[in-house]
This record gives sequence, structure tokens and C-alpha cells, in this order.
Amino acid sequence: MNVRNRWFLLFTALVSIAMIAAVACGGTSSSDKTATASAGGGGKTPAATSAGGAPADMAPTDQQKLTLNAQSEPNTEDPQAVSYTYELTVNHQLFVALFDQDPKTSQLIPWGAAEVPTVANGGIAADGVTYTIKIKPGLKWSDGSPLTATDFAYGIVRSFDLNVSGSGYGGFFTNIKGADAAAKLDPKSATYAADVAAALKDSVVAVDATTLKLVAATKSASFLSNLVLAVTAPTQKANVEALGANYGVAASAAQMVTSGPFKIKEWSPKDHITIVPNDNYNAGKKPFLQEVTFKFIDDQNQAYNAYQSGQLDEAMVPAALYPQVSGDASMKDQLHQEEEFGTRWIAVDVTIPPWNNKDFVIGMNQATDREAISKDVYFGLRKAWTAPCPAAVVGCDPTIFKNLEYNLDAAKASIAKAYPNGNIPEVTLETVNDPTTKALATTLQSQWDKVGVKVNIVTTDQKTLRADMKEHKAGTQITGWGMDYADPTDLWAIFNSSSIGGNNLGFYDRPDYDKVEASQDAELDPTARKPLLTQLQQFLAADPPVIQFAIQLRTDVLKPYVKGLVSSPFNYIIYGDQQLVDVYIAKH
Repeated sequence: MNVRNRWFLLFTALVSIAMIAAVACGGTSSSDKTATASAGGGGKTPAATSAGGAPADMAPTDQQKLTLNAQSEPNTEDPQAVSYTYELTVNHQLFVALFDQDPKTSQLIPWGAAEVPTVANGGIAADGVTYTIKIKPGLKWSDGSPLTATDFAYGIVRSFDLNVSGSGYGGFFTNIKGADAAAKLDPKSATYAADVAAALKDSVVAVDATTLKLVAATKSASFLSNLVLAVTAPTQKANVEALGANYGVAASAAQMVTSGPFKIKEWSPKDHITIVPNDNYNAGKKPFLQEVTFKFIDDQNQAYNAYQSGQLDEAMVPAALYPQVSGDASMKDQLHQEEEFGTRWIAVDVTIPPWNNKDFVIGMNQATDREAISKDVYFGLRKAWTAPCPAAVVGCDPTIFKNLEYNLDAAKASIAKAYPNGNIPEVTLETVNDPTTKALATTLQSQWDKVGVKVNIVTTDQKTLRADMKEHKAGTQITGWGMDYADPTDLWAIFNSSSIGGNNLGFYDRPDYDKVEASQDAELDPTARKPLLTQLQQFLAADPPVIQFAIQLRTDVLKPYVKGLVSSPFNYIIYGDQQLVDVYIAKH
């Protein structure tokens, strides 16, 4: 069971308004299409196609060039070392994983694998922990050499080498047998890499060129979902060893051997990365685009100006400009908005008053006007949301949390139930000196005052804020959770008592919850698992650990001639970047 997540965001200074323009599922323009995914990054091509399979309105090949903004320069494009969205937006184009996620259903779909293992197809053994994954035959690296199960095994084992993967996704695949032993090894040891491989030798096995055997430590419905992550992608051992310390960085980027639909043409530090088609790619459909350039412009206003001047084909919409852009009829075919794969909430310390009273926490949820927050604080760049799970999470049922929706009368009744004498302790809301976060805090202060709750806003620094929460001094923290994959264990496990001191900021300790959460992850039958997921959500609706308030929206503009875009909760940082193989430049 995984309880670590690179996306655990302490939304204080981190939620500056420039970072808020990003979410999935929302309204899309007529140029978008619905994805029916096949092999990772391979949705259906547009319905109108020429005899050769290309879209009928596609511009000539020499015009298939796209310039996007990755916002920041990657630290690396080594799949075992990437951890940020601005790295993954590029990396997903360079390396196949065993599986991807369907943008429409959130289900796993095969990419490098021939099929998703199940009990029914024999891929999951009777013991529930042994997985046999068949690799698509004939896969090739960008240099034309065979890509086999051995390469996938090497990538998975390499992900446990903390000298490579570090604190990002290092050792993230915690439920694989031997992971605990690997985690206890000393990275400074001269034999460390060999010792990691030895710890995993019986649980990560290339049986033959097209068969990979993986052994889990325990039964886990979320086990296979780890294999959508870049950290588990195959890497070519000979290439890694040949490039040494320069593997994955700008100095030798063009010499990287890749397995995805693209390869790196050039990496110009502090300016851009350019990728071109990998002619040997055969794990899915080949891309239409002949060149994609990712610029590194971290200032969103500067990037938007570059878009307007024609230097970029895509840009994030700065928050201050969103009302103007969204109200401009001429921008209708350029504006794209979708929900990101995560939610934003206020973690509350359920061990201290008044948050240790569940009726009070329910009442504060009911006193929170999420629509007003979306409009007045985030200018429409966040969607009001009551459930702690985004809709794309498997088994998420937002209707279960209707009791927590904004309702002042219900809020007053819940708080009166918690404190019938009216002696409600003052609430402290700590925030960093960020305009957006401070605006959220003052808005909450005003809203909660309507139900008789006084809020003391304390401005501090990030380090103090985190320390105060851990030491039970603050009681609240504006934060949130972004999903690594659609399996619900990635979300629900953070409220386990075992996560206290880590992602469970509010010290939520409910033994009955722990039992149900463990049971749902151990249930491999989707039909039998469903009622357990419903039970978990009913538990959280009756005894909420957080005050949920929004889903972040990804809001981009793309030129009208950029077609084939797929709206997906699994896009990384750019609208459509999960399935860039579908994108093309139309005649214009």
C-alpha cells in the first residue's frame, strides 16, 4: 500500500495564483475530442481521416511543428529520477510504461504490456500476489535494438536505487516483495546497487523476452497502478552505463535511447527541449507531429504574451486575465479548461479543540461557501467541490458527501450540537504571506463568522507552519492532494493512522476506517471492492478529516489550428499532453 506521493501539496506559498490554472473534465471547446484510448498515448484518431489514416484537415508534414510551454526547465529526463509535472510532460513522450490510464474511464490500459493482468486471464495467480505480465512482442528502442522484459525489470529495480531516484519517487513501489529490505540498505555502500537488485531478485523477474513476473508483498488492488508511473518505465542499461552521470540531462540528451513515440533532438539549457518522432516506436500509434518544442518560461504573463505574439502555440491563462479571456467570444476556440487530478482542502487537527468534535468539523464544512471561494478568490480557476475525491478516482461517489455542502442553517445546527453552550473555541488559521492564500484565509474568516466561529489568522513562513501543525499548535493547514494514479488507495490510504506524521496531517486515527481501507485494497474483485469503497466514503462523510473546498482547473489557450487534443485528468501540465500522439496541426 502506498502512502507517499510527490503531489502532496502544502498549499500555502505553493498556491500562488500563477499555479492555480490547471484541472480536468471541465468544459472544452469544439476542437476537443473524446478519448477512447488504446495503447498508452493512443486515443482514437479524429473521425474525418484521409485514405492514409491522417486527419483530412491535417496540414502538410513540414508544418507539423508545435511549440508548448513546460513552464520550468526539467532537472532530468531520466525516467527513474523525474518527479515534477514539468519533467513528466516531456518524459511521457519519451518512455513507454507497462500501462497507461484511459482518460474517459480511469481504467488501466496496456501500453508496453500486451494486456492488463487479471485473475480471469491468468495474469494474477491464485495466491493473489504473483503477477505475470506479457510484454508486446517485437518492441524496439529508438536505436532499433530489442526492448524486452529484461529492460522493464531493470527499470523497476533501478527505481529503488535512491542514488538515482532520490526523494521524488524513490522506492515508491512499496508493496512489491523485497521493497522493505531495499529501503533499509545504505545508499553510501559500495555494493548498494547490487544489494538493491539482490533484495528484489525473486520479485522482479524477466522470465523470457516477453514475460515479466512481479511478486507483491501482500494482496493489493492498487499494485498494478504503480506501473503507469514513469519511475517504473524501462531504461536501456547499456545507454545508462555509457552516458553515466550525463544520462537524462542536457549534456547528453540527444544520445538518450528512448522507447516512447518521441526522442530528444536537442536540449538547450534555460531555453527549450525539442523532441522528434522515434521512427522505431511500435508500442502504439505513431505521432502526427514531426517536432515538438517545450519552452521554459516560468512567468505566466510572459508566456501569455509570447502566445499572443505567435511565439508559442499554447500557454496557461494568467488568473488576472481569465475573466477577460473567458468572456471574449473570439477566444472560444482557443480556451481549454479541465479538472486536474487532485483536490484542495483544509487539513484539521482532530486531536485538539474544536476540531476533535466531528459535529463541529461537519458544521465547518457546511459553513464553507465553495462557490464564493471559486469566484472571489480564484477567479473561476478552481471548481467548487465538496468530496475529498476527484471524480476520476475509481469508485468516487461525490453524492455521498452532500451532507457537507454549503448550508448555513445546517452548519449552525451542527455547531450547536457540538457546542450547545455556545462556548466555541477560537480557530487559528495559519497562512504564509502569499496574496492568494491570504485572500482564501480572510474569505474563510468572514464565512465562518456567520456561524459564530471566530478565526485568528496568523501569517508565518512555510517551515513554521508545518512545524506548528506537527506540534498541535495551529490546528489547520491549507493543503490538498494530487493523485499519482486513479486507483482509490492512492487517496484513501492517506487517512490511515499509519500515515500520521507523513501525509495524514490532521492525526486522523480511526481503527474502523483503517480496517475498511485495508480490506478494500486487498480485494482484487472489482465488484466485491465497490461496496467497501462506498463504506469508506460514508465513513468520511460522517466523520470528515478535512474541509474540502475545490478542485484545481487547468486552463490553457491553444491556437485554433492545434487539433486532436484529448481532455484528460491525467494530463501533466499542458492540456492534451498525456496523448500528444493524437495532436496535429490543421491547415490554416
